[in-house]
Amino acid sequence: MNFFYVLMITAAVLAIKISSEDKAKENKQSFFENEYTVRTESCKQKDVSDERKNTPCKFNDGISYEDFTHIVKSSKKHIKRIKEILVDKAVVYCTVESQTGYSDWNFQVDFNDWGHLTGTYWKTSENSDSNIPKRFGDLISGAIQQLLYSKHINLPEYSDYIDSSNILETPLNLSYFEKSSFIKKLLSRKKQVLLNFDSCHLIREHIYFVISALKKNGFKNITSVPVKDIGKNSNNYPFEVAQITIDGVSSFKHGELFCIYAEIRILYHAKQEIKMPHTMRFFKNKNYIKVGDELESMGFSNIYERKINDLVTGWIKKNGSVEEVLVEINDKKIPINKNQLYEFDTKIIILYHTF
Repeated sequence: MNFFYVLMITAAVLAIKISSEDKAKENKQSFFENEYTVRTESCKQKDVSDERKNTPCKFNDGISYEDFTHIVKSSKKHIKRIKEILVDKAVVYCTVESQTGYSDWNFQVDFNDWGHLTGTYWKTSENSDSNIPKRFGDLISGAIQQLLYSKHINLPEYSDYIDSSNILETPLNLSYFEKSSFIKKLLSRKKQVLLNFDSCHLIREHIYFVISALKKNGFKNITSVPVKDIGKNSNNYPFEVAQITIDGVSSFKHGELFCIYAEIRILYHAKQEIKMPHTMRFFKNKNYIKVGDELESMGFSNIYERKINDLVTGWIKKNGSVEEVLVEINDKKIPINKNQLYEFDTKIIILYHTF
């Protein structure tokens, strides 16, 4: 009797232990899955934010750079504690005197709404307790919107269109296609949507905005193709839309009707890629100036030189001789590889020996 009693208790304890271990494993897996999801979403948002900042503000929507600068200076007069301002394109950098007057702190307001001035802004501040950045941003925003209204200019809030969580998951494969059953597609063949944009209003915009706007318009079959033509002297910027066709039509007007499954093809500008023709051995022990000139002649534009101060006599290794050529990709420095494709502005570092 005692034996069976002990056996039952042991089995019960083992069952509880196994159940607890399984639950712990599930919780651990769930934690890492959630952490990965949060990190992925955070990375997407950062990528989208970086793209917005990198989109050049054109000041061609009815408000010139001079108009914007005047608005900023006029708004500064309403907040006496702002000591200094610097207007750099669509970003305003400010220095504020503390309440005691013994120290200063800084903030910035960024009005670059995907290359446009709409009044939407983003702020960063060293002093999270102060409402001065928001007050200043609101003053400028109000003046921008008032000026646009007085000129009868109605701009979309471009940032509201950007769908960072769904269609912009892979910047290198910017496409959107809504999966649906054959019957649903068949029934939807005659379903049409009214265009909300003229073709000319989408050309030269950032592809993030264009795809998001077309998706919001109701289109379900969007593909994009990069045109790798941005080099050292290019006037275009990465992801700038070059051409759009809807079922082969490149010129279309607001209000025209198209099928929701019309084939939309977007061409956008991308950075030129250069195929590395040499191995590391080709550059090793050559003079660093000649190596830099050769890399520049290939089309590379972002070349740095770093000294290795290790020579004593210079008999074995010559002064200025190259030890290694590295490329910096995703904050990692790695040796160059023959036949590898690198963007023209990839950071290249030449390490060379000297006294």
